[in-house]
Amino acid sequence: MGAALMRTAHLLSDRDIDVEIFVPYAKAVIAGFAAALLACVIWVAATFVLPLMLPMVIERLSPATVGGVGMSVAYISIGPLVLIAIIAFAAGFTWRLRKHRRASRREIG
Repeated sequence: MGAALMRTAHLLSDRDIDVEIFVPYAKAVIAGFAAALLACVIWVAATFVLPLMLPMVIERLSPATVGGVGMSVAYISIGPLVLIAIIAFAAGFTWRLRKHRRASRREIG
């Protein structure tokens, strides 16, 4: 058991994994996932919540609609959601990686 832990500790040492290279990519992946999640939440709010809430808002704001506004339908398809998540992940990943590269250039020059 102790020998296996020593081999694992050796594999995870700073000599085998260059932390200066690994950390910016890890931060970029986290930023990409955060951007994808945020974009999906905004998409769901725009396509599902707003169509359901908009008739009630219009009814409250407009006194001319005495009998009500009517029915609204909301539908979420998975296709655009996946595409939006992939594009947002790529944008967040690229933004974070470029930010790190610009900061490292400033330190050098």
